[in-house]
Amino acid sequence: MFQLSVQDIHPGEQAGNKEEAIRQIAAALAQAGNVAGGYVDGMLAREQQTSTFLGNGIAIPHGTTDTRDQVLKTGVQVFQFPQGVTWGEGQVAYVAIGIAASSDEHLGLLRQLTHVLSDDSVAEQLKSATTAEELRALLMGEKQSEQLKLDNETMTLDVIASSLVTLQALNAARLKEAGAVDAAFVAKTINDSPMNLGQGIWLNDSAEGNLRSAVAVSRATQAFDVEGEKAALLVTVAMNDEQPIAVLKRLGDLLLNNKAIVC
Repeated sequence: MFQLSVQDIHPGEQAGNKEEAIRQIAAALAQAGNVAGGYVDGMLAREQQTSTFLGNGIAIPHGTTDTRDQVLKTGVQVFQFPQGVTWGEGQVAYVAIGIAASSDEHLGLLRQLTHVLSDDSVAEQLKSATTAEELRALLMGEKQSEQLKLDNETMTLDVIASSLVTLQALNAARLKEAGAVDAAFVAKTINDSPMNLGQGIWLNDSAEGNLRSAVAVSRATQAFDVEGEKAALLVTVAMNDEQPIAVLKRLGDLLLNNKAIVC
């Protein structure tokens, strides 16, 4: 099974044509110690025999059987060409994966690329990716964690409210609009009672319906009473990874030092 390393991925490259692109890739394979100098001739000869364009913006240039003796060790070099390189009639490659393999080891890589080749939207993603990490995740089918959503779109201040339900509904709606939660999360966080953290701050979440990590905050214009306890601010957490933990830890520190008072 091929393992792509970010060190072998080169984003933001440029090439005027397919031959130039292949020569760049062959040079990278040689520099990495994967091939000897003659391998580039095999890569160019392969293109004369049949195009190595796979589809969805991906090409896999590699040598012929006659140049397998030029392979020193199995490896790949991935080049991204955001402006595209014409690989054949009606074929534009945004990513070219140069393969050095002395046997059929490259078939493992082709199997791993199946998900990419069946997704018509991937070509645009390969074109617009800006980092080696993004490209690796796309090619290997790995989902990258989205950055924690906590901004003006998930915060509502100076809310006229006299009950927690108002704040619960606002936070749930904000998270739903941000694509962070589904209907199950909304129902759970509106119907269940939040937890009182003290100092006017309440917290709620749901084990169901978390689509991405996000934090919604709503603050009442004036504190109100909830069964003898003060309420002024509600924090609703959608947790799809560990990112919200830092926010909760910071909130815990403020509460511990009596610096989180909002009422």
